[in-house]
Amino acid sequence: MEIIRKLVLLIICLNLVIYWSPLVKGNEVGIELHGPKELEVGSTFNISVDVTNISYFDAANFDIIFNPDYITVNNVFNGNINDTEIPVSMWNIIDENKLRVILNLPGIEGVSGDGTLTTIEFNSIKSGSITINVNNSVLSNIEAVEIPANWNEYQINVLSNDSETDNDEQLSQFPWTLIILIILVVIAIAIIWIFLKQKKQR
Repeated sequence: MEIIRKLVLLIICLNLVIYWSPLVKGNEVGIELHGPKELEVGSTFNISVDVTNISYFDAANFDIIFNPDYITVNNVFNGNINDTEIPVSMWNIIDENKLRVILNLPGIEGVSGDGTLTTIEFNSIKSGSITINVNNSVLSNIEAVEIPANWNEYQINVLSNDSETDNDEQLSQFPWTLIILIILVVIAIAIIWIFLKQKKQR
């Protein structure tokens, strides 16, 4: 009987260790930005923030760093981990080149597994090579313990389309010198007309 009691206590202790160890240790998770590698100017595209091997996730906040000369943010959508929706509590553009995202899972149970923390919709406005990365990231579990995360850097190549090329050519071929000369002639004629009118009144 004593042996059975010790075995039961041992099993309970092992279960407690197995349950609480990921909450205390905060095992590192992998987070990757996924999206198209190449697109044209004027395209709307999505970048998903995907997570693997996360345990008891509860909340997160992080900054997405981008170049506003090349892309702009349209919207930020809720994520999903193991069929559990991850609500976006708030998102906001800070300092023009920084998107701040705050996530908070309702309830106290948390969620574990693989999935998407959020999806961000961008619009490309200028051609060039663009790097998007993450800064000031904090993920936490249901015990408010930080979850270490390894983030990747995301690169995308925005190609110029025919309309952008045509616009550049039209601007370069526009007769700016002629326009400036006409403006100067008009100003000179106006000055002479005013001078003659004042002289006649005298």
